[in-house]
Amino acid sequence: MNDRAVNVLEQYDIAVSRTFKGRGTIICETDQGMCVLKEYRGKTEKLELLNKLQEKAADSIRTDTLIRNKEGGLSVKDIDGCGYI
Repeated sequence: MNDRAVNVLEQYDIAVSRTFKGRGTIICETDQGMCVLKEYRGKTEKLELLNKLQEKAADSIRTDTLIRNKEGGLSVKDIDGCGYI
């Protein structure tokens, strides 16, 4: 993952105060808490299913959740067409 991937954060409705590199991710301090930006190469349908499962599990256990972008999608693309969640 490269630093150009940080530009995709503008596609989310969050205010990022700082970023730093993790293992294959970019970790972000935001106004909504800590978030992780990660490259994603899978299908959009799989993300929708994963999001539904995470929402149901969140009622009983703490779990990660996907953040929707400004357009309502679960993934974003950079200028090279690489997908991120």
